[in-house]
Amino acid sequence: MSYTNLMQHQSVMDGCQRVSCNRSYSTTGGGALMGGGVGQRVVISKEFAIGCKLEQKDCYQPQVVERTWCVYIRELDNVDMGCYVRRVSFRMSPRLPLRLHVADASPFEITEVLDTDFPIEMQVEYSDVKMTPTTYIYQPKGILNGKHCLDIRHDFKGEEHKDRMAFVNPSESMRLSLTTPTPPKVQTSHEQRGGELLLPIKKEKGKVKTQKPQQPKWRLNIRGPLLPPLDKD
Repeated sequence: MSYTNLMQHQSVMDGCQRVSCNRSYSTTGGGALMGGGVGQRVVISKEFAIGCKLEQKDCYQPQVVERTWCVYIRELDNVDMGCYVRRVSFRMSPRLPLRLHVADASPFEITEVLDTDFPIEMQVEYSDVKMTPTTYIYQPKGILNGKHCLDIRHDFKGEEHKDRMAFVNPSESMRLSLTTPTPPKVQTSHEQRGGELLLPIKKEKGKVKTQKPQQPKWRLNIRGPLLPPLDKD
């Protein structure tokens, strides 16, 4: 994506700042340090998702009680967002008293968000402090601050939409964290068997059988506590 096309994603009307720039980059000599010519810009663009999902409500709460939501921001590729995002600040609607929630570890989400808390401003700060933060305004289409019909709002369980963040002239370490995939998790044999511990025993006709470990039997002492099992020796 060229820098000219990138600026088209910058919208003043929706109050979003989707471009993060390197504060220490110099147009006179920084391009050569980034592996390009003098004044050349390096742009990395990434898509991510912003969404909300309905929190489970206690059975004793009536329908008229305002519902609570989980609002989150997550990656859409195989690179963990926690590798390059330092924290995400969630600022509630300006119509309400000052409310600020901060998620400083992945997954970046907050819970117990009320219908009246929307819209929410999300400010994303990155692990490289030289990169300027980006901001996004989130307003779910199914929640209109109590103006929606109750029947329609009752059927709305959440939604998710894509957005884009772009990094102009990131440092070498920042570029690595943006593009290095997260290694897949390797399941152990214990996890693959559903957490049930199986012990191998002798081979029979080329097959390996397994058996569950037997628990020792305890002797009953009528006049006192349980005694340990007797040794066979």
